[in-house]
Amino acid sequence: MATILVVDDSPIERKLASRLLEAEADWNVEFAEDGQLALDFVRASEVDLIVTDLQMPNMNGLELLSAVRADFPGIPVIVMTSQGSEEVAVEALQNGAAGYVPKRLIGRDLTKIVGNTIALKPQDTSFDRLMQCMTNTEYCFELPNDPQLAAQAIRYIQEHVSAQLDCGEGEDTRIAVALDEALTNAMIHGNLELGSEPHEEGDDTFERLIELRRGKQKYRSRRVFLDAKFAPDRIRVRIRDEGPGFDPSELPDPTNPENLAQASGRGVLVMRAFMDDVTYNEAGNEVTLVKHRASTGSESGESANSQAQETAEAPVAAN
Repeated sequence: MATILVVDDSPIERKLASRLLEAEADWNVEFAEDGQLALDFVRASEVDLIVTDLQMPNMNGLELLSAVRADFPGIPVIVMTSQGSEEVAVEALQNGAAGYVPKRLIGRDLTKIVGNTIALKPQDTSFDRLMQCMTNTEYCFELPNDPQLAAQAIRYIQEHVSAQLDCGEGEDTRIAVALDEALTNAMIHGNLELGSEPHEEGDDTFERLIELRRGKQKYRSRRVFLDAKFAPDRIRVRIRDEGPGFDPSELPDPTNPENLAQASGRGVLVMRAFMDDVTYNEAGNEVTLVKHRASTGSESGESANSQAQETAEAPVAAN
């Protein structure tokens, strides 16, 4: 059973979060009123994930995030954002948070984001020593618009990230979250051609539209092509869909805090905060995500050579 620690100085907000999370039978929910009490709890007990407010007395959410990343980097931290704290939330994502939930959307998004993050935490480390002996590896997948298969592909890649690429403890979960956002965008917005507007309504309209489109002849044969290549110093993942594409220049600015609560900006914000490089092709139906291994200055030359070789490679093959 996963233990989730909810940190908020407001009794009303703690009660709301607990009611939502405790509805899941496999989750044990604990509470703390500020960051310092949360840190004391983590030091004394096993915690699988932290959900924290940002603005609190004694120790705020950013300070808690910093302390957890330093002492317990394997514990993902999700921040809850309220009106006026958007800039701090962007800073939290850039400094190691595994996700965010706008408080005005907590009823719709909290359990989903917490569940996804827990599911994406690395599990099996039994092959870590063997995988560290591997040099270059490439995996290619051709996926239908099936979220369960997408989740399996992400977990498969994540196992190799954990073992082969030392990005820093806890970063493998953030990489998995970024890949989840990219695959979701490819399947839902790319192949099924669904915008974000129905999702922002907050009911089950979006899910019903997804199932409807998946069954239609025009969309059901479309595939998502995932190509993950591991080098000693980094991972490069290309994800391409068979949809009509879009103009990448029209994406909302992910660094603008005003876009934080928009469903259309979440994926891009998370991908750019968690990966070192995110680029789209001109057609807008392929995204390339790169994450480098944490390196010292002496390794920078090797990294540059590897990157030059990668740039010279042919792109992902078309159908």
